[in-house]
Amino acid sequence: MDLVCKNNEKRTSKTKKPYFSAMANGNYLIAKRIFSTHAQLYRERFWDVSRYAGSLLHFAASLPKNARVLELGCGPGNVTAFLLERFPDFTIYATDFSPEMVALAQEANPSCEASVFDVCQLATWDRPVEGILSGFVIPYLNEADTRAFLKNAAALLPTGGTLYVSGMVANATQQSGERTNSQGDTIYMYYHRAADLLNWIQEYGFAVTFQTLDFYPAGDGTTTSDMALVARKITT
Repeated sequence: MDLVCKNNEKRTSKTKKPYFSAMANGNYLIAKRIFSTHAQLYRERFWDVSRYAGSLLHFAASLPKNARVLELGCGPGNVTAFLLERFPDFTIYATDFSPEMVALAQEANPSCEASVFDVCQLATWDRPVEGILSGFVIPYLNEADTRAFLKNAAALLPTGGTLYVSGMVANATQQSGERTNSQGDTIYMYYHRAADLLNWIQEYGFAVTFQTLDFYPAGDGTTTSDMALVARKITT
């Protein structure tokens, strides 16, 4: 991949066999294909992240000046751009498992380092960071995968480091299950319970400092519940 830097090439060459159970079934690969195929469409539809501004700004304000941030699932670089416009002193490592998304993120943020990397490799990340940002990645991870991600995030962050996690959560009208998008692609989506997410984050040594739960009407008449959490690592 043209956008994978030499350091990342060395890092991925040492990557252990992925332990994520999502890799054992087709759902992970389906997600990768969908995001790669429709990267430009995703950028057009979801570039505006203003409705998540409150949680993103709280995350950024929790970080020290000149903070280094690992962004997992950066997509077309919309969150990256939102943060760098307001916090130009940050160093953001924008990563995604889709090369097409990485190309868009690099184009939108030429001063940022964008590379192909994904959450299942988190245990192999070898650069120090003060913050980890994961926007709408967990809907593609089952419970075991999500807990492994949180455990590895805790191992990577220093005490006082900050974690950002967002995703759809279960409610009365929407639960985990197969979803078909406007392009006809079908994938299994995980709508974790809000209480479970909070418990898992605390279990791995984080204290939640900020949380939001917003409700939006979906096209099928149901209600989507979007949750964002900011948490500080409190254990050594």
